[in-house]
Amino acid sequence: MTAPSITAIRVAAGCAFAGAVTVELLQAIPEAFPLAHGLGEIVRNLGYATAAAYIFHFAIVELPQMERTKVALRTTLPTVIAIIEAPSRLARVFLRVEADQAGHSLASAEEARACLRSVNSVASRNGVSLSFQNYIAQTSRSIIRSVSDVRGQFAYLPPDLQQALTQMETAAQLARSIADQPGEVLALKAPLPTDSEVDSAMGLLVAAQAMAISLSDTVTDKSAKDRLRPYTAFLIP
Repeated sequence: MTAPSITAIRVAAGCAFAGAVTVELLQAIPEAFPLAHGLGEIVRNLGYATAAAYIFHFAIVELPQMERTKVALRTTLPTVIAIIEAPSRLARVFLRVEADQAGHSLASAEEARACLRSVNSVASRNGVSLSFQNYIAQTSRSIIRSVSDVRGQFAYLPPDLQQALTQMETAAQLARSIADQPGEVLALKAPLPTDSEVDSAMGLLVAAQAMAISLSDTVTDKSAKDRLRPYTAFLIP
């Protein structure tokens, strides 16, 4: 059941209960028109019945669903945060923007694209440089594996987070398909990224920001919120 439908049910039940109480109070005054008392009895009984039905629905459906959601969030939280941080680690390597380390926005989308286009290569510890293509491939594969790990709890996660995870998985699959195309993967001087590789990297960054915003609105743990805060304003549109 979606959040809007749950809200609609709660509003309807609340209005029904308020109407029933109002009619109950009006029973003490004389009838304003013939059969008013009998009509009031019907409205009152329907109102109480609707409120009682919602209480039953809450106990049988909503309460267990809320508990399952809490458990799903608790068990998947480390993996989901790792998914969010995967493309942001890529950004720290390539964009080299100090503001990210301080917890501020990385850059505007256009500035990010300009930085990504200018990436040549990044030296690893052994002195060999990996191409942009290889970094995108590694990141996207890691994200796809992680999304697969939380698939069993997917149905119990909040709808907004489900949508954000799906968006991230789609972006990672697209990035992997682009990165898996034949090209220079390992070289002393890696080629500049193509426009499609830049677009795929931006897709991962945008999806990470959407996930961070959705998760930050859902979790209550302060440490998790603090960890997510830098990524909720990851890129300025």
